[in-house]
Amino acid sequence: MAYILIAIRANSVSQARILGIFKTKRFLQGEKFSFSLIFRNLDEKKSTQGFPFGIIIEYPTKQREYYGGSVSEIMPLQETTTEPQDFTALSEGYVLFSVLMPKIGKVSEIGEVDLVQWSGLPLRNEMAFGGENIEAKRDVYTLYGFLVTAISFFILVLEKIYWLIKSLFN
Repeated sequence: MAYILIAIRANSVSQARILGIFKTKRFLQGEKFSFSLIFRNLDEKKSTQGFPFGIIIEYPTKQREYYGGSVSEIMPLQETTTEPQDFTALSEGYVLFSVLMPKIGKVSEIGEVDLVQWSGLPLRNEMAFGGENIEAKRDVYTLYGFLVTAISFFILVLEKIYWLIKSLFN
């Protein structure tokens, strides 16, 4: 039985807003992000019939979310993208996207489908193929607070230099 290798890649987009107003590309705890998958048929001659898949989204706190679906036929050397699904970032840290079962099984008379990393390396059960860093809101707010403080301090230093120079020349 021949194997058809299908590469998989995660495409995640943050929907977070800072202070509920400003959009950011950062992934923030408690905020939504959308997640879609790109499947690419690596075989030059064989196409696949539709097949099911299962994805695990695992957080550092051992919380898990499952995302299942199916993929329609993929022609040789072509890609297909799933519809984006919305998830809420449950905890801070590095979230991993992994395949529940990389061996899909027989999907046609031609052969079985194996999911592999985008580079072509094989995947094993629950082996991560992608991920995102989820940040706590307090860390982002601390960074912006530091930047505002630094700018304010710089303005105060410029003001003091201005008054010093002005008093020296009077």
